[in-house]
Amino acid sequence: MEDMHSIFRRTGAQTWSVRFHVPRDRRFDVGKAYGTKSGHKADVVKTLGTTDRKEAMGRRPKALEAICLVLAI
Repeated sequence: MEDMHSIFRRTGAQTWSVRFHVPRDRRFDVGKAYGTKSGHKADVVKTLGTTDRKEAMGRRPKALEAICLVLAI
């Protein structure tokens, strides 16, 4: 699962976020669960709530675990 996520900052934002790329075979299931208009969701983004990159890297595993629990992956 190491290649399925990354941390990044959105344009103009100061805080770091983590992105989880949803596997292709689960995108329609996740889209329905999130109620997207198209019924398709390729990734899930969660803020890490910090401006420090090292701290963000430390918070990343817990955030990914929370995403996976919600998605049941």
